[in-house]
Amino acid sequence: MTGIQANANSVNTLSNGAQVADEYDVGIQFGTVDDSTAGTVAQANFTLYSNSGPLLLSDLDLNSFATVVNSDGGAGQVLTGSDTAGGEPVFVDTVALFEDFNDISHPSQSDAIESSGGWTTHYGKLATNSCYEGELRLAEVATDGPASISMDLRTCGIQNFENSGSMADSLRLEVQIDGGEWVLLDEFMVNDAGTRMVGSLTGNTFGESTTNLTYSGGVLDTATDSVQFRLVSDLTANDEIIFVDNVEVTVSDEVSSGGDCVPEMVLSENFDNISEAEQSDAIASADNWDVDTYYGDLNTDGCRDGTLQLETIQSSGPTTISFDASVGCIGNFENSGYYADSLRLEVQLNEDEWVLLDEFRVNDAGTQMVGSETGQTFDGDYTSLSYSGGVLDEAKGDVTFRFVSDISASNEDIYIDNIEVTACDAPVVDDECGQYDVGYVAGIPILPLEDTAPEMTDDTEELVDVMA
Repeated sequence: MTGIQANANSVNTLSNGAQVADEYDVGIQFGTVDDSTAGTVAQANFTLYSNSGPLLLSDLDLNSFATVVNSDGGAGQVLTGSDTAGGEPVFVDTVALFEDFNDISHPSQSDAIESSGGWTTHYGKLATNSCYEGELRLAEVATDGPASISMDLRTCGIQNFENSGSMADSLRLEVQIDGGEWVLLDEFMVNDAGTRMVGSLTGNTFGESTTNLTYSGGVLDTATDSVQFRLVSDLTANDEIIFVDNVEVTVSDEVSSGGDCVPEMVLSENFDNISEAEQSDAIASADNWDVDTYYGDLNTDGCRDGTLQLETIQSSGPTTISFDASVGCIGNFENSGYYADSLRLEVQLNEDEWVLLDEFRVNDAGTQMVGSETGQTFDGDYTSLSYSGGVLDEAKGDVTFRFVSDISASNEDIYIDNIEVTACDAPVVDDECGQYDVGYVAGIPILPLEDTAPEMTDDTEELVDVMA
């Protein structure tokens, strides 16, 4: 036994940060390291005493007991006395891999790419032609169930492609499931009219304009351990070009059936292919904030500051927001006085008061922007920031996030990209299955208590000159 807490209606957190939804009177912690939950404890026993004499099992309300398991870096669960085994699994969709290829000069710089063959990047997109072709393999990701992949594709110089003979051109999308053989999802070749690339298995098409294609179901539903995707290009000329952008792989995390809260993505924006912030369905208002159309991200500085408010979403439980942030010319920022610069992230629940989640100001060394509430930081390189727990666990109804920038000079820039909001909704439950509810432990989906950039228009010759 590594810890005891006793405080009526106030105990809900372990030393590792794992938190349950309800407040308890007593908490007993087990581990193999003092004052910690670290280590494996296969069986734990303790004795309850009463000043009134011996306690019988009938004296205890077993539904008021809860056990937190596997919360040290795993998919923690909270089990109660009313839980039963054998319920049908519920799968929660999670974005395991995403890449928009902004701010990198080669595919190998992306954590989403395991190997890139001869592929290259061009204006924030993957690109392949006869000089830059071969196998581009995405990183392998873990999954408990069905997976899917989506991406944006387009061609340049489609009239130059061939669909037969020794000069035939193709792009293959393949998947490897649970470490098995590679399976073809589609092979794209140009149609006889020379106007569209057509998938051999699905009939999906893309051409000179960007098209989003998604693959799910079929063999992708058989995954139980891992999935890995690859693109294989075989092109015969440097004026036959294919672009790929916004690659996203979604996997399934298994939670036990039942409950009142399953987290899902309800709002996301990467700011590609828009020129103004309010063109995004995710943005309710943007004051003076701008979109950098070259890099595809939000920009705020001394000339473009104010409030940027996201669209209001609905949530029935724990809610999260994540985004990428970076700063330009950080040496120009001030953290105090009349010219102090700041970026605030706030949330509003059901039109109540705005609650501060973090206020970023530059540190005294002038090297990082530091959050006042969480200590999270970002600098000149993009950093992923995430917010969950606390007031965000209390969401029941409307949830609205906003960024408030107050910057004193035009050469002090902050950039925001890849905003994502995850919220909870109520799943359909089979009453005969086990009763587990879904929530969060240490930011990980768990089972809480039952009580509770515009399209590029470069012509073919210019692209060929750059890529040849």
